[in-house]
Amino acid sequence: MKKRILCVCAAGLLLVSGCTSQNGEPEVELQPDFTVEAAVQPEYPILTVYTPLTEPEVSVYFDAFEKDTGIRVEWEHLSTPDMLERVRQERDAPQASVMFGGSSENYIAIAEQGLLEPYEPEGLEQIADIYQDAAHAWSPCYVGAICFAYNEETFAQEKLPLPQTWDDLLDPVFRGRIVMAHPSLSGTSYTIVAGLAQMRGEDAAFEYLKKLDENIAYYTKGGPYSPSAVGLGGAALCITFAHDALRQAHEGLPIKIIFPSDGTSYEIGAMALIRNADPREAQNARTFLDWVLSRRGQECYIDAKGERLPVNPGAKTAEGLTELDRVSIIRYDTQWCAENREHLIERFAQEIRAAEDPGDGEVIE
Repeated sequence: MKKRILCVCAAGLLLVSGCTSQNGEPEVELQPDFTVEAAVQPEYPILTVYTPLTEPEVSVYFDAFEKDTGIRVEWEHLSTPDMLERVRQERDAPQASVMFGGSSENYIAIAEQGLLEPYEPEGLEQIADIYQDAAHAWSPCYVGAICFAYNEETFAQEKLPLPQTWDDLLDPVFRGRIVMAHPSLSGTSYTIVAGLAQMRGEDAAFEYLKKLDENIAYYTKGGPYSPSAVGLGGAALCITFAHDALRQAHEGLPIKIIFPSDGTSYEIGAMALIRNADPREAQNARTFLDWVLSRRGQECYIDAKGERLPVNPGAKTAEGLTELDRVSIIRYDTQWCAENREHLIERFAQEIRAAEDPGDGEVIE
């Protein structure tokens, strides 16, 4: 079953030149790219967005979108859990028109509460069905896999063994040397916990997490904090999304990544229209989703050094980026993740460790 999913990933996502059948005929006809000339000048020049993506990455996307369309994005950074809660609280009078970024299982949960406006962006038909919501309540915009990120200098100096599997992280040599985010504060860490539960079964996963906790120095308050701590030498290793770790490496920190050979979970990054949002922004919001799925929008991942894998099969990827057909990804059931989110987070807090106060002014993804 794993081989089938990897094949779908390669065929539906990762071929830069487009998909072809065995007889050489194209299976997917790529749509024309988004162009400035094709963009209709907006009647209302503003779009309001909630996003768990952080500076400076997200500004690259919004600045490029404004340049192409004349639409200025006013955005607020919120952790994934906080973004969901804000949309719930504002259901009668939404203060934003779009949610952009974060794992799709979060969008599944909020779509079932009737808080998202279904929309099928231009070009969605190009994208592999495995990455889509059949009801189009949300749309995919990137893919990323969980990895181990380590400080290359620390490992070399202390001759630490490179972990290749999840069980390797239980080695006593890593006692107090590992960091990861807390799943109640971070969509990144929830993907880790939910992935382990699917790989091992829930009870076995929590037995593993209890053992892993003995090697955890502390739980960070958001996904990007973990690789930052590793890159700055505050920890030897972290568990995180590859794109967050590689972004730190681009900034000159001594970070390398390893994908666990015994399987890893991944996220389908999502975006969606918020139901009952400001009608003046309605067309701008649809234009934004169209733009993000275009080759132009998807290739902004390269400019932003975000290392996110595009879902548009015609988009180029950053040079040297590890593609999913080279990673042992599991069969990750996003519907199950959405249905079990509260239960798994509560169990983690009760059996492993409760979250600490995240404080003020700190970014969380």
